[in-house]
Amino acid sequence: LILFALYWIIAAASLSGSLGKWALRDGEQRFGIEQVLDEQATRPFAYRRLLPEAADFAEQVTPQSIKHYVADKLSPHRTFTRASAASDPKYAFRYVVIIYLCLVASILTLFVLSALLRDLGFSHLATIVAPMAFMLGFPFLQTVGGYFYDSIELFFFSATALLAVRGHWIALVTLAIPATLNKEAFFFFAPSLYPLLRTRRDAKTALMAIVATMVVSGVVNAWVKWLYAGVGGDAAHLQLLNNIEKYLHLPTYAQVEVTYGMVGPSGAFLGTLLIIAILVLRGWPS
Repeated sequence: LILFALYWIIAAASLSGSLGKWALRDGEQRFGIEQVLDEQATRPFAYRRLLPEAADFAEQVTPQSIKHYVADKLSPHRTFTRASAASDPKYAFRYVVIIYLCLVASILTLFVLSALLRDLGFSHLATIVAPMAFMLGFPFLQTVGGYFYDSIELFFFSATALLAVRGHWIALVTLAIPATLNKEAFFFFAPSLYPLLRTRRDAKTALMAIVATMVVSGVVNAWVKWLYAGVGGDAAHLQLLNNIEKYLHLPTYAQVEVTYGMVGPSGAFLGTLLIIAILVLRGWPS
């Protein structure tokens, strides 16, 4: 119970950092939460339907009195200036549903990461503290852009990693469905689970499980893209050349942005790269 309370505080703090920094991208023309809920977002943002559909369903089945109470008492617009859409009655209740689903996902992610570290043999203290440190750092990782589906995506990445380490390949394949509905990029994440799955399964089973996961994810991906084929935008944003160009300019490594209301690193900030290098070097032996 104490751990749950602690993880609730950590998840709430992390999500507050994200909402204060980006909200749900309220007011953005291509992918703002208003466009997403009105199904007017451009591709590829139009593909990310898990949370919007859940919010629509909640609005349909919830009594009007409860919706009014929730929208009034739990609305984030009084706390976060960027959350302007939360004050609009058209979106208010669904806005609250989305951010609380993100909170639940963040809490679950903390427990899942703790279980993952425990299965990998780390100390009891590390299994508790490391997920907390990572979650508090998550708003910093939402650099240059942060989106309403990020917390859910982090949960699916963590949950599928845990399932892979435990060898539960059927559950892994099944989880590919909602994970892909949340964000189509899960298809490209799936192969990275192979070495984790190999810790409990033979090479043939692990390979077949990963292929099955990618097939399921690919089918869901294709179905969603077919549904939104007529929407504006592109099926994917290729930013490789733009990124390479940025990496060749020294000012890229000195960028800053506001996180948790205070100045912090942005993008490929030199200090961030240094911390990543230290973490990789210290963590590589284990």
